[in-house]
Amino acid sequence: MSLGAHYDFLYKSGVLTNYSQKHVFTNNDLLSFDAILGDNLRFNLNYFVDNGFYISYGFRSRYNHFRANSKFNSLVSQYPTVSSINLKYTDITNQLFVQTTFDRKFALGIGLEQKHIKASTETITNNNNETIIDNSNYYNAFGYLKLDTYDKKYFASKGYFADLNLKWYLRSSDYNNDFNPFLQAKGTLGFATTFADKVTFQMTNEAGFTLDSPASDVFDFYLGGYNQNYINTFVSMYGYDFAELSNNSFLKTELNFRYRFAENHYASIIANYARLDGNVFKDIDVFKDILSGYALGYSYNSILGPIELKYSWSPDNRQSYWLFNLGFWF
Repeated sequence: MSLGAHYDFLYKSGVLTNYSQKHVFTNNDLLSFDAILGDNLRFNLNYFVDNGFYISYGFRSRYNHFRANSKFNSLVSQYPTVSSINLKYTDITNQLFVQTTFDRKFALGIGLEQKHIKASTETITNNNNETIIDNSNYYNAFGYLKLDTYDKKYFASKGYFADLNLKWYLRSSDYNNDFNPFLQAKGTLGFATTFADKVTFQMTNEAGFTLDSPASDVFDFYLGGYNQNYINTFVSMYGYDFAELSNNSFLKTELNFRYRFAENHYASIIANYARLDGNVFKDIDVFKDILSGYALGYSYNSILGPIELKYSWSPDNRQSYWLFNLGFWF
């Protein structure tokens, strides 16, 4: 049994309780259960039989929900007097998967998924009832490729990282009666290198696109805010509020210059650039309509996890935001 605590502006306060047990059914399996208690109750259940290079298999289950102010474009555009909505978002995901690993740094897997998403708002009501954006079960096939050679989970100073995911949405209970099968891909590529023992440059590239665009706007990619525990199609971006930007596809690059000026103390200068469109690859002009955001930050890698305070802004919207998080991300 282990404990942890965390605070960020999206999920607010949370206390993590973890239970892990090896050798539940076989000699090389692991059962892990995370319960997050606080402003937004969540849980993660994982069971994995690790056969290394040979076929491994497992089961994942997740319950996640939050409430946040969001510029949900499809609704805001219908109501000119509404600039943002109070979004209630719930995700329940169950996965069965098989995978193979190489040297415990590279993993390749495929699986089947059942996902329930409910998104609603009370900002806009109908007969005093909240507006339901989506409330459906989705049945999907997925594949992924992961590579992680970073030397540390937080404040990496060297190594490479890749996380590529492909998901095929096959069927739905279809709350809005407009579902058609579609394919969605999302990926992250990054690397870190250190100069003079104290200055680290870390570059992270992200992209996502959708084929046969879904009717439900919950599958748009939403950029904005800063969290390392976003789920589904939510992506962080400095200089913008949570989920402020959205479209069917996006490209994003983040450049992070980090200076370790004392043991476990870091100062950061960050720039990120993104393009969003119905299809960002359509014109092969990936530098068209670029959006930018910047941040200055201080971080301390404490025994409780990262403690970070950052000031972010964007010249595009002339807005600025303070960002704060405390503890390990979960």
